[in-house]
Order: sequence, then C-alpha cells, then structure tokens
Amino acid sequence: MSLATKSLSIQQIQHFRNSGYLKLEKRIPNVLVNNLINEINKNLRLRLSPLHEHDNGVIYRLDNVYERGEIFKKLVKHPFIINSLTSLLGPNIEFALNRHNHATVNRITNRRFHRDILQWTRSVITVLVYLEKSTLENGCTEIIPSSQYLPYSGKPNNGGTWLDEDSRYADLINQAIPIPMEKGGILFLDSLTFHSVGKNISNNSRMSIALGYHSVDELIGDNHKKTKILVKGKRIYRGNIKFEE
Repeated sequence: MSLATKSLSIQQIQHFRNSGYLKLEKRIPNVLVNNLINEINKNLRLRLSPLHEHDNGVIYRLDNVYERGEIFKKLVKHPFIINSLTSLLGPNIEFALNRHNHATVNRITNRRFHRDILQWTRSVITVLVYLEKSTLENGCTEIIPSSQYLPYSGKPNNGGTWLDEDSRYADLINQAIPIPMEKGGILFLDSLTFHSVGKNISNNSRMSIALGYHSVDELIGDNHKKTKILVKGKRIYRGNIKFEE
C-alpha cells in the first residue's frame, strides 16, 4: 500500500482520540503548496471578498477558499487528507462550506484559546494545512491536549467558544503545548480541542488554510447539501421516516 493511500495506524487513531490532535506523516507536495500561495497572494492583491482585515487595512483572512478556484478544490480533496480522514470518519465524508473554509496570513496574532464548534453532537475534524513553516517565532498553533473531553463551555462565538470566558478552565492555558509544523504539513484537530494561534514575534507571516470535515449525517441525507461537499463515498439516509425521492 502506498503512502498516498495509507490509512492511519491504530496508534495514530488512539492518539487523536485521546489527545485531540494528530500531525500527519505526509506533507502536501511543494508544487501544490506554491500554487496555493500564488493564488492566495493574487486574491490578496485584488482584495477579493469575502475577507477580513485589520484596522490598518491589512488583510489577514480570505473566506470561502473552496469557491475561489480549482487549486483549492484540489487541496480539499487531496488523498493525503481524505484517506487519513477515512480512518476517523468512515467511508462517507463531507467537506463543510460553512465551517472554516478559509486561508489566513498571520502577521499580527492574538493568542486566544477557543473551540471550533459548540458541542460534541455536531463535531467536525479541523484540518490545518501550513503553506509556510510554522515555528515558535512566527506563531505556530498551540493546543491544550485532551481538552475535547471538557463539558460544554462559554458563550457561542460564530459557532465556537472562547476558553477565557469560562473561569472553570482558566488555569488550563498554562498546559498548552506548541505544535511546530513544516511547510506543507497537515494537522488534524478534534474541533472541541481548545487551541490558539501563537504570538508572532518574527517579521514573517505564517500562511495556512483551515478546512472542516465530518462524516455524512445518516439522519439528514441530502437535506443540507447546499452547505456540504461530498468528498468521499456517498450520502446515506438511515432515518425511521422514509422520504419520497
């Protein structure tokens, strides 16, 4: 079996389940990474919406990357990502258009721990792809291991929650660990694991893309396909109520 189609090992699956994160062995090839960087820089130059910018007008995030061109669709469906996700999500996988689906260029960073979703009943796997080397100096991702097991926390913030808004967990910030990544590196996060971008103390950016995946919801079927892209398998429906085709 080639590395391109290799599933996760039992140890890797257990590490993800227990710790809430996993660094993949494989990296996105340099050719694809460089093409993604060029396309993102073009979008930045043209200031193509939707986007987010600092008060000084500097853009730090581009939304809806899947819809910005074939190069992004190629990344979303890349076998290094999808085949590894199969070990965690099963054979039927959807990409969420309405969770993550953005590119960030972190020059000025605000270290603040958060979750990407409200609660475990509608969780996703957050996939971070690093287009530039991510180090302690330029603000690599930090995570609080096993924090996905903590109960519902805080007030909703566009779907997620902020750790500093729940006094019960304030002391956990000191337990965070940095996750340096190489260019093209792929990091899986349980969406309930508290994490943050680190503080960028360098003169360099830290460009990355955030993607969200989940298994096909067997009780919904095709009802939400406008916000989901089927990337592997098929949409199945196993509800008690039968709907007409």
